[in-house]
Amino acid sequence: MHLFKADEAVTIGGGQYLRAFSYDFMLVAFVFCFGGFFNGCGCTGFTMLCGILSSLAIRLPLSYVFTLLVPDNLSGIGASVPIASFFQIIIYALFMRSGRWKRMLSSQI
Repeated sequence: MHLFKADEAVTIGGGQYLRAFSYDFMLVAFVFCFGGFFNGCGCTGFTMLCGILSSLAIRLPLSYVFTLLVPDNLSGIGASVPIASFFQIIIYALFMRSGRWKRMLSSQI
C-alpha cells in the first residue's frame, strides 16, 4: 500500500482490508470448481444467477452494513467477499446434492 500512497492511514486501511479479504482465496477455488462443473453440465443460467446474487444480494449489502457498523475499519468490507463466497459454496453444494444438474446433463446427451 505504501508504494501507491505514502500515507499511513492508507497503509493501515489497506492492510485491514487485505487481511480480511485474504480468506476468499481459499474459498474461491471451490466457487470456481463448482461453477465450472455446473457450466459443463449445461447449468449456465444457474451459475450466472448464483454469481450475480452472491455479489448483489450478499456482498454489496454486507459491505454497506459493515461500513455503518465499523466506519473506521476496512476489515468489514474485506470480510464481505469471503462471506459471499461461502454462501455461494453452500448454494452450489445444495444444488449438487439435489441432483437437478444430472437432468440438465442428460438432456444434452
